[in-house]
Amino acid sequence: VDEVMHEHSDAETCDNDDNDKEKDAFNSSSKRERKSVEVKFGGSVHGLPEQKLVFVESEHAPPANAYDTEEACTYHIAIYCSSHQHFEEVFHRANQLGLLFINKRFEGGPIEFASADTLELARAAGQFRIKNLIGLDPEAGKNETQSSSSSSGLRLGLVLEHEIRSPRHKCCPIRKARNN
Repeated sequence: VDEVMHEHSDAETCDNDDNDKEKDAFNSSSKRERKSVEVKFGGSVHGLPEQKLVFVESEHAPPANAYDTEEACTYHIAIYCSSHQHFEEVFHRANQLGLLFINKRFEGGPIEFASADTLELARAAGQFRIKNLIGLDPEAGKNETQSSSSSSGLRLGLVLEHEIRSPRHKCCPIRKARNN
């Protein structure tokens, strides 16, 4: 998912192979056009049906911080990993990047909708959450007076809550077929 916000020229495609896990935990490919980014992940290579997200820029979009300031913008999506091992790898990567998110609205509810800040909790829930999608900052290293987040080479690309789920999750639409 990190690759989503990586800068590409118009209609350039970026494919990430299995050797590039540091860059993209989901082994996705992205295609940026003038006002949109299409992200594909899954597919027969990874053992899942292909999934695709298309992000389109709009002048009518709410502000970047709308998730935190407008109740109507607190929507989220669920993404299923190709295997439980892949789920754990993505958890470790999200934890390493400081992206784990605890959604207070789901505290005390059913375990399968819980937030998780440890691998043990993520295993029990079959999911964990992230809210901030980050990407490589093409401006990093060009200016000595950068903010600390920019100096890391990463930047905030999109605020959208994601439930990252194991194929073992109770709600996985293909878990019976996968049985792992």
